[in-house]
Amino acid sequence: MGFSNVHRSVFLCTLFICASLGIEGQGRWEAADPLVGLHQDILDLKLHSASQELTALSSGQEENLYLALLGARWAFFSAYIPDHQGAYLAHEQFFDAQLERISKGPSEQLRTHMAAAELHLIKAFLELKYGSRWGMALHGYRSWKALNRALKLAPNHPMVKYGKGIFEMTIGSLPENYRFFVRLIGLDGSVARGKQLVEEAMEDERLREDPFFFPEYAYMSCMIRYQLFEDSRVLLSDHGISVETSSFFTYMQVLQLQQRGEHERALELLLRNSKISGRTVYPLMDLVTGKALLNKQDPTASDHFYRYLNRYKGDNHKKAAYRYLYWHCALADLPATGIEMLKQARSLPVRSDMDRQAEEDLKDPQALSLIRVGLLYDGGYDEQAMSILDDPGIRSALRSSSDRMAYHHRRGLIEFRMGRMEAAKASFEQALQLCERNSFGCAQSWLFSGRIFAAEGNDNEAKRRFGKVLEQDGFAYFESLQQKARTRLEAMN
Repeated sequence: MGFSNVHRSVFLCTLFICASLGIEGQGRWEAADPLVGLHQDILDLKLHSASQELTALSSGQEENLYLALLGARWAFFSAYIPDHQGAYLAHEQFFDAQLERISKGPSEQLRTHMAAAELHLIKAFLELKYGSRWGMALHGYRSWKALNRALKLAPNHPMVKYGKGIFEMTIGSLPENYRFFVRLIGLDGSVARGKQLVEEAMEDERLREDPFFFPEYAYMSCMIRYQLFEDSRVLLSDHGISVETSSFFTYMQVLQLQQRGEHERALELLLRNSKISGRTVYPLMDLVTGKALLNKQDPTASDHFYRYLNRYKGDNHKKAAYRYLYWHCALADLPATGIEMLKQARSLPVRSDMDRQAEEDLKDPQALSLIRVGLLYDGGYDEQAMSILDDPGIRSALRSSSDRMAYHHRRGLIEFRMGRMEAAKASFEQALQLCERNSFGCAQSWLFSGRIFAAEGNDNEAKRRFGKVLEQDGFAYFESLQQKARTRLEAMN
């Protein structure tokens, strides 16, 4: 949650195409111990103290390009963490100045080109979120050009392999509505090819010796497996990375734990993270924690939603927060408060992908029994969710075709996760027969039924169903499903 997978892909591709420290030569790339501490403070979101460190370290090191790189990263987090356009505009000029300094760095140094590739992708992500898709395409292209210059200098260096692999997977998995831009500027990518490059680079011991970038390598490696391959066997903490201090690292570990079915462990990590002080607050973590508690219908879930609404200065996700509060009140038998939350949710504009999901949910609110099932499924409580679906009275109480479709869709998801593949296939088929328009449930039914046919060896039917996912349009969260479908199609070709 928080931002869509394509946003997450561009964001992660941004942060983790990294500079190399292994080549000696002339220039002003001078690593020093204080810079390592500054880097950690930035990762830990101690942005106020990091700002003071940047000012102190700049005296006498104006030409040190490592300082420019870390300054640009500080500006990125300072612009992004508050999650509203005003913060981006306040830090855009400083970020652009650091990017310009690095772009003019010594051309014989590999790190100059790799750092430029990283920062242009940061700019591409910020343009995607707060600017324009044309700006995103422009800086994505400039990043690609910088990476190509690095490839000419040292094509087999693990840092270059890693950067190229990340870029290949990001471009190769882009959903349909973004592919026009990459085709326009002549970019191409392959998930399979990129995966191989990243895995080769991660096996190189030199990556672990880099104090500035190894945490990012590990993060991105985990995100790739989580997002495109649904593989969380290796946790971020298994790489020796602290997941307690940084909201971003906490969030990645939470996603992995939830994918592994360790929901209580994920919730414990979220609650510990919420108590850490001395950092710039990442508002989304309140929303994520509230949702994890709502999944188990914990009465304290509303505390986190209200805290998000009260201390977040932007407009993003507020419709989604009120949607969650409506669900919380409805399930807690607080109808009057629930109706007020529903009115608030419907009155707010759509400001994010999560808000678009909320708007879709609120057009024709589902029966409370299905909302409860969906939350229990999200929380990993499959047996409890299935017991509700098995109640003989639930199906007769579902009056609309959309509710009946949701019943079979949710049943299929639970059966799939329980390993009951024949039953899941039948449930998804019934859901698809009831689809009257594009919806997330219909697209997800195509995707999961395609996975079942692929596992059975029926490649033609699997490809047809994955292709159906790519045809879905007009709904923001289709993007994440399209990335998964495209990755699976490429693996079958």
